[in-house]
Amino acid sequence: SRYVDEAYDTEEEELDTFWKRFFIEHTFPQKPILYVTSDYACQVVRRNRGWYEEHFELCMASSYIIDSFIDKNIAAIEAVKHGLEVPKTQEIHGDSDVDYICHSFAFPVIVKPVTFRDHRDAGFKTQICKTEWDLRQFLQLYLSKEINLQCQEYIKGEDKDCIFYQFYRDDNGHITECMGEKTLQTNGIMTIGTTKYDKQLKDICHSFLESIDYVGIGGIEFKRNDDKYFFIEMSTRTEGFLAISDMAGVSLAEASYSDRNGRVFIEKNR
Repeated sequence: SRYVDEAYDTEEEELDTFWKRFFIEHTFPQKPILYVTSDYACQVVRRNRGWYEEHFELCMASSYIIDSFIDKNIAAIEAVKHGLEVPKTQEIHGDSDVDYICHSFAFPVIVKPVTFRDHRDAGFKTQICKTEWDLRQFLQLYLSKEINLQCQEYIKGEDKDCIFYQFYRDDNGHITECMGEKTLQTNGIMTIGTTKYDKQLKDICHSFLESIDYVGIGGIEFKRNDDKYFFIEMSTRTEGFLAISDMAGVSLAEASYSDRNGRVFIEKNR
């Protein structure tokens, strides 16, 4: 990016030394704004949040939101608690969980690693299993390992039925938002996206964000089936495809930067 002047790379165990050196080498008239761009970074900052809030203007969701929505099992429970539709879900810890899924779920089902660490260790993002045999065969590779997995009933639909909602919400509940369809996906990751205003989606998300009192940048993914929107997952960080909001003329980066600098916050949507 042409906006990046300096970049650093450091290990978590060396962060204390890094930050001491950083603030010796740099002086600021006011607190610099800190953004987090990965689940791992969210948890690093979360563990020492008091120090980060003392030294930075922190653009990150609350600790409750970080703890709840990085873990897909907890996220499903919290989403239901706060009014969202969620596909039938089961944690997978052993054969008894697999038996329960086979007897109680409608196939196909989708298997997901629970956290970003499980994703890394498992080596896959999602796996669709069309039959009970497919599920049992696939899980044979993982049940003996210490990898937390989740199974959900698969909500049928095309790529365009995978809906994204990106937002920045300030302390007063004002929102700049960008929403649309995942026109084309590759392994569950959006390759092409199309912005498309959706009032029903907006109303669902506004109610949910108010209920959990989300402040900061984030993103929510839904799967649309008929007139229902099923919660799939939420990103509690600055997402890689944030630039789509710039292209749509409702820059979440600009909105958050302006708000954290004490400028007038203007709500926008697209």
